[in-house]
Amino acid sequence: MSDRLAELLRQKQLLQEHLNWLDQEIARTATSAALGAPPPPSVAKPAPAVTEKPPSEAVADAPVAPPGASAPKPVPTEPRPVAPEGKSEEAMRMADEIIARYQQEEAIRPEDTKRGCIVLASAVFVILAAIFLVTYVLFYRSHQ
Repeated sequence: MSDRLAELLRQKQLLQEHLNWLDQEIARTATSAALGAPPPPSVAKPAPAVTEKPPSEAVADAPVAPPGASAPKPVPTEPRPVAPEGKSEEAMRMADEIIARYQQEEAIRPEDTKRGCIVLASAVFVILAAIFLVTYVLFYRSHQ
């Protein structure tokens, strides 16, 4: 079996597991809504589609900015009242620091592009004018 086919079958199985879990959650919520009780907390969770790395490995694999790149701009952070599903405030702070470290300004600004086009067009016109002038002086003027 080819690698691509094996990967597609694996992805299909993961999606099917997730759909089964969604069906169970829908049934559990519908049942509790029919009884008038608040929905029970979810016990079974679907298997993660991607294996997550610990934060220490994620930082080690993160892209490194090339030398001479501009310093990353700070990310405005809003206070988080509660950390989502089992994530500690320390982990959330580390995540914000990692995002701030690798976030960069736009690499290409529209003003720079416009200026570059104008400079290039001007250079081409100057070169064409110089070629025309040299051609006129050397060939046409001397034959009259």
